[in-house]
Amino acid sequence: MIRRATAADADAIWPLTREFATSFTPDRDKFDAAFEALVECDDAFLAVGTTASGAVGYVLAIAHPTLFADMSFGAPEIQIARLMKRDHCTAEEAKRRIESQLSFEEKKAHADWVIDTSGEKESTLAETDRLVEEIKRRAAGGTG
Repeated sequence: MIRRATAADADAIWPLTREFATSFTPDRDKFDAAFEALVECDDAFLAVGTTASGAVGYVLAIAHPTLFADMSFGAPEIQIARLMKRDHCTAEEAKRRIESQLSFEEKKAHADWVIDTSGEKESTLAETDRLVEEIKRRAAGGTG
């Protein structure tokens, strides 16, 4: 079963946290403080997976504004120019990099949301604001 975590789950999730940590040593006092804050936070969703033997996993989702990677709607020459400028590479290197990735249509098919950045800055910001509100609504249990 997967359910929203409660403060009472801290002792069951602590061993999982220690086991999953590979680049640092978790500190129990800091874990307890963070866990309590996450359980109470309106912008966080902490879920725990359980079986008859206890907690087997957890997941944390936080609703916050997200900067999406450039999924340019522009023509390939615009993508190449942007990549050359950003990465200081040649046109051939940029073209090879773009061709090695999924096409825009494939990326779009896998995306939950797509923000069209090809228009004016104001329309991109408005679309981003709308998406943030939708994500907040969904995180609060509303419908999308």
